Amino acid sequence: MQLTDEHKKDIERSIMECIINALNKDLISSKDLPEISSYVLPKAETITTQEEMITFLKELSVKWNIFSQVLSSENGEVRGQMESQTVDKVTDLVKSGKIDEALDLAKSVTADNQNTQQ
Repeated sequence: MQLTDEHKKDIERSIMECIINALNKDLISSKDLPEISSYVLPKAETITTQEEMITFLKELSVKWNIFSQVLSSENGEVRGQMESQTVDKVTDLVKSGKIDEALDLAKSVTADNQNTQQ
């Protein structure tokens, strides 16, 4: 899924807020900033899709756990978009009279959601 420039800027803003909060709470020091920025800036420039952003945020959170809340937020955003798209697909199938296909799709999404929550 393509990542809009606006959404990418929102995520970058969230990353900056995490850095500021972590500095204020002494979770990181100013000595950590060059390493963080040399990791974040080049990678962030190349990201164009939602999937790439999630992968980047996972890697970032592993290196510095202060960014885990950004990852959690983005995962929730992606899940919400996928659910909305699925609802649209199910609705279209029902309108087309493809009730069995709509039920199968709804069941598969429900099963996937239960598996990811466990």
